[in-house]
Order: sequence, then C-alpha cells, then structure tokens
Amino acid sequence: MDVQRSNLDDVRDILEGLKKTAEGTVLHGFIARGLRKFGDTRVEAAFLAFAGKLLERYLSNPLSDPGTRVRVKVIQQRLRPYIEETAELLQAAEPAVATPEPVPVETPSPEVVTIEARTENPAPAAEGAVDTLPEHLARQMAHTLTRGRELDDLLRTSLAALNSGGDMAALKEQLARGIEELLDEHREIERQVATANQEMQTLHEDRRQLATALDRARKNSLTDELTGLPNRAAFLRQLEAEIGRARRYGFSLAIAILDVDNLKDLNTRHGFAAGDAVLHTYASQVMALFRGYDMVARYGDDEFAVLLPNTQKDGATRAMEKAQKQAAGLSVHFEGHNIPLPSFSSVLTLYTHGEAPEAILRRADEALSHAKQRGRAQAVFALSAA
Repeated sequence: MDVQRSNLDDVRDILEGLKKTAEGTVLHGFIARGLRKFGDTRVEAAFLAFAGKLLERYLSNPLSDPGTRVRVKVIQQRLRPYIEETAELLQAAEPAVATPEPVPVETPSPEVVTIEARTENPAPAAEGAVDTLPEHLARQMAHTLTRGRELDDLLRTSLAALNSGGDMAALKEQLARGIEELLDEHREIERQVATANQEMQTLHEDRRQLATALDRARKNSLTDELTGLPNRAAFLRQLEAEIGRARRYGFSLAIAILDVDNLKDLNTRHGFAAGDAVLHTYASQVMALFRGYDMVARYGDDEFAVLLPNTQKDGATRAMEKAQKQAAGLSVHFEGHNIPLPSFSSVLTLYTHGEAPEAILRRADEALSHAKQRGRAQAVFALSAA
C-alpha cells in the first residue's frame, strides 16, 4: 500500500505537466479527480491503467491541441513504468475484472476549448462579417451539443455495466460515483453550450433587425417625411446624374424651383399643421401633374424643385403654367375650414454645357428671390450668364 501511494505521488507530479496548456488542464482535472477519490490498492491500479488509456485516446483524436499532444507523449514515457506495474497488480488481484474502457472525455472538454480558440481569429468573410460570425459560432455550439449527447450515452452505458456485476463492490461503488460526477459535469457543459447557442441565434436575429433598420434609414434619408417626395439630397444627386446624361448625349435639361407664396403667414394664422396640409396637397395634387420621368422633390421648407429631362424652354413653361392653374383651383379642408391653396412663384432655367450644378442652382435661387419681391405668383426665366 505504501509503495503504491508513493507511486501515485510520483504520478501526480508527472501529470502536473499537463497544466501548461488549456486542453491539458481539462484532461488533468479528469485524471486527478479519479486518483484523489480512491484508496484501495486495486482501485488505484485500475485508475492508473485508466489514466494511461485516457492519454492514448487523447492522442488518437485528430482535433487534439498540438502543444498538448507533445506534452502527453512525454508524460506517457514517464508514466510507462508505473502503468505497467499497476496493470500487473490489477491482473493478479482480480483476473476476471477488465480495466474499464476509458470514456472519451476528450470530446466535450477539448471541444469547448477548441471553440474558444477558433473564434479568436475567425476566418474572413466575403461580406457581412457581423452576420457570419454568430452563425458560425451557433453551428459550432450545436455540433458540440450533439457530440455531448453521444458522450452522455457512453457514460450511462459504462455506469450500467459497472452496476450489473456483483464482484468488487467497493470498486463498483467508487467508479459509479466518479462516472456520476462526470455525468453531472457534462450536463452542466451541455446547459452552457445550449445557452451560448441561443445567445448566438439571438445575436443573429438582432443583426438582421439592425440591417433592416439601416436599410430603412438609408431610404428615409432620401425621402421627405411629410410629403413622401424625394428630399433635397436626392434632388441634388439626380441633378448631377441628369447633367451627366445631357453632357454625354447632347440632351436639353430644364430645372424649375417653386416657392409657395406666404406660407409663413398661413402658419401664423392657422398653425403649422395647416401649413403641413398645404404642402401635402401641393405634393399630391399639383406636383403630380408633371411627367412620370420628371424628378419632383421637396427642395426646402416651402420650396419644390423639378428636373425636366430633354425639355426646352417652351415645354417647361407650359408645364409650369399648367401647375399654376391647378393650384389656383384647389383648397385645403382644415379643422372645418376650406383654406384656398396659396399660389406659388417659380423660376425656370436651362442647363448650359459645362455648367456646374452649384452655378445653376445659385442662378435660379437669386432670380426667384428677386421675383418674389415683386409680389405673389411670379414666374421668371433665368438665363445663363455664359
């Protein structure tokens, strides 16, 4: 007994070398717990043999950590005399009892460590790394969970085999207690993996909702919330595109800006809600008269802008007169009152080859500002300085 205890102390010292890696620490924990729990000579011998086979099983796993594999090989060489000696003692003490088949405990423990190691430097994704990372982790977790259930079945089978015989009652009781402890630890691992899997799925759903919200925000950033028309940013973007087409193909391009007359006074008398109703009516019933391929946008607080591709001065003038006539016949029903739709003043200009968008808009704004000083329902044409 004393000799064996001295041998076990030597074995424990040798096994300390496993703790130098993360996976080796997990493997050391399984072996050390078994060596601590048993005091009978035959049981100690059985567990030394069990430890040797457990190390062999770890080496046979291709997914094992390379650094730990090297340490296990060195430890095997140092343990060989002790394992051979205890195997002979075990066989002499009870020839009919075979050494318990080592349970493949490397499956859950190294797998959990491997998940952490693999996710520190995830493989680059083509696009949307925020998307692929949680999905990859979720698949890893689910795979580990499946392999964990297989381990559970193996442990339960081993436990049933130990409980089926009548010999070596102390060995059976202590081994059964050790395997039950492994089962409890496995169930805790399974619970943690299932929780992590659910968290990864939740992260994926959150990412999907975020992507949807960002897409909606991008669309809204080019749309006026009140009228539903494209906003100033969208108009400026389209203006550059139309100028590019006019430059390439020699098309004409007309630009119009409409300013609703005295909208500030209407807001003062009836409130901003009434002013919003006026702008909404303009968008839905006046600006809707322009052609389908004309670009109509809300340009400012009380201004609208229109791009009329492939349109000369006469065609653009007729379109503006038609819009003015439409506005003159409309009213806004607001809080029990019919408010006549205010008139608008407008400016028309044409793109001149080589002219920058900023120059066109500056010329139009200045002409419209001077026109409004003369009164309501003004219509002017701003010629290029070139």
